[in-house]
Amino acid sequence: MKTLKTVTIGIPAHNEEANIGNLLQQIIDQKKQNFKLESVIVACDGCTDNTAKIVKEFAKKHKTITVINDGKRKGKAGRLNDFYKLNSSDVILTFDADIILATDSVISEIVKCFNNSGVGLVGGNSLPLKPKTFFEHIVYRWLMMWFELRKNLNKGINVHNHMGCISALSRKFAANIVIPNADVPDDNYLYLLCQKLGFTFKFSNSALVYYKSVDNLKEFLTQHGRYIQSKQYAANYFGQWANEKYTTPISKKFISISKSFLHDPLFTPLALLFQVVLRMNKLESKKDKNFWDTASSSKTINADNNISIRRNSSLFTYALGYIVLYIKMLRGKTEEKPLSNIANYILYKEINRANETNKFSIGLYKKDNKKYFIKTWHGSIKDMFYHFLLNEYQVNLVLYQLLHQHKDIIGIRTPRAIEFVTRAQSASLVMEFIEGKPIKNLPSKIQMQIITNVMKDLELLSKKITNTMANKLHKRTKKSYVSLLILETILLLIKSPNDLFIILRMFFSLLISLIRTQQTKLVLSHRDLTPNNVMIKNKKTYLIDCEQVALTLPGHDLCYLAINKEFPSLMKQAKLSLHTVKNKFIRNFLIMQLSVAGEKFFSIDREFLNQLYE
Repeated sequence: MKTLKTVTIGIPAHNEEANIGNLLQQIIDQKKQNFKLESVIVACDGCTDNTAKIVKEFAKKHKTITVINDGKRKGKAGRLNDFYKLNSSDVILTFDADIILATDSVISEIVKCFNNSGVGLVGGNSLPLKPKTFFEHIVYRWLMMWFELRKNLNKGINVHNHMGCISALSRKFAANIVIPNADVPDDNYLYLLCQKLGFTFKFSNSALVYYKSVDNLKEFLTQHGRYIQSKQYAANYFGQWANEKYTTPISKKFISISKSFLHDPLFTPLALLFQVVLRMNKLESKKDKNFWDTASSSKTINADNNISIRRNSSLFTYALGYIVLYIKMLRGKTEEKPLSNIANYILYKEINRANETNKFSIGLYKKDNKKYFIKTWHGSIKDMFYHFLLNEYQVNLVLYQLLHQHKDIIGIRTPRAIEFVTRAQSASLVMEFIEGKPIKNLPSKIQMQIITNVMKDLELLSKKITNTMANKLHKRTKKSYVSLLILETILLLIKSPNDLFIILRMFFSLLISLIRTQQTKLVLSHRDLTPNNVMIKNKKTYLIDCEQVALTLPGHDLCYLAINKEFPSLMKQAKLSLHTVKNKFIRNFLIMQLSVAGEKFFSIDREFLNQLYE
């Protein structure tokens, strides 16, 4: 039997009442597949708030949690030294108190890196939460530009990938360490000492945590000024060889900036301008080198921010995706086979599904003897289906958390999204594998009953969505439908210019219908709710292929089923219920959309279009 590695977690905390409870709960909820958690130590560093009180409440219920509250202000380096001295576990893992763990396997991913006995130090991945204010957008854009540069630099083995907010040391390496009271930051010091002593460093991209970036200029200049100065401090302490560890090739910088311009042409130049300002700003040296002033604006984290990951594709990028897709259609279809391996996932079995033909390659993969379901988009230029896949990742993170919170009152489930893996020519969504039975083989009456229950559950779930969660989902408001209506009309005109008058009549008819539609509260809609996308396992209903899920005007899923001729029996039953949909715009807009999505490029799918006159 394989021996589990033991882990101690240390958390230095200075007035962290806003997030410490959330972090401790996330640590408790971590999957302990390859390690045994021996201790969680929270060191209150001169706290004057309720941090110690919150930790003590957790300690009453969980014996592994302890608190050090000696009233002293030692600074982070001093508290880290205490953790290393107290440690007797195989791995000592330290977290900043103001972070959010992205998944329930963060610690497991860190521990995996210590399977090699020569590894002394492991750095996890850290990314900023999605920005809210104008200034946060500027900081966010810079941090994402920097992440793009550092993540693969020297295959991830570089000083920039050891971030102090998530750091793990082997017992052997930790025994050698006393971080000095010097200007060199603790994360840089540990990395350089690891190199000096001959230990191996590893970067775990999948051990992801989130933090809130600062939201004002003063704290930005102070916080990022530390990094600018750290290079010289490191050279002064370790010698000139340390200076070379900070070097980043000009070509890598150019690629990172170019990608950022393509993704965000507005905030990229502003982010670069701020870096110029930063390098002109002189950060005054502190009298007490044991600790820095804390950035208070980075401490306010909401509990439901942990579902924030990649930025959603915008309506503009979707429009570009449509154009790219039609260009691909002109060039002809190509069917891609599943990749033999994706990250550490090995192909186990290829899956053929009729409703996914030419959109994604699908396979059953294995990792550590566990099965995973992976959908992969192939291409060098992002089309509509790439954005659908990215949306599915975002959506599943939100839905999985929501459904877990309200499982007592809502019957549907979704597979858990594990990670979103990007390569130069592909993007893959890794999902929990659910071995269920599709409902398409059941009698149509039962199919309709199950789908009706799904629609009711989605409507109920809509009322449970917080504002933060809603910000992670695409919204189809009246305003966005106007943009979509114009886009679909243009595409129809491109496909079939001979039908100019029919298309324009349809456009103005739909526009008038939309104007007359009252703006009601948006509801969760699957937007592809058919028997192909619903499964049953152990009497539980699973909703799959959530790539198009969005908050829409009510009635979307019922209208879609009522015009979908792939399932004639369900179509007939759905039509009988259409009187419950108060506006006709949704139905007619969907007909227009489906007529655009025909197989042939230079023609309209009249089978759908004719339904406008039924």
